[in-house]
Amino acid sequence: MNNLDFNDENSYTDPNNLATFTTGNGWSPVLEFNGILDDNGYSINNLFIDMEKIDEVGLFGSTMADAQILNLGLENVNIKGEDGVGALIGVNNGGYITN
Repeated sequence: MNNLDFNDENSYTDPNNLATFTTGNGWSPVLEFNGILDDNGYSINNLFIDMEKIDEVGLFGSTMADAQILNLGLENVNIKGEDGVGALIGVNNGGYITN
């Protein structure tokens, strides 16, 4: 496994998808995440989200009480939203986050 870099076409199975995540609105936040993500110390680089009039914006727009996000790094992020905005999580509804 490698780090995920949204600006590196080698991070995509189909390099044509690079424009989908680096222009326009960029990444679409995962809403109501209630699972477990252990990224084993890898990082996500160059995450881009431009949703200035939308709430709950981040890699995860919202997490629920049973969510666990472990060992995940973010580098060089550009996130725009209305309310509940964060690089990793826009709104955490009781989930467990740790490095």
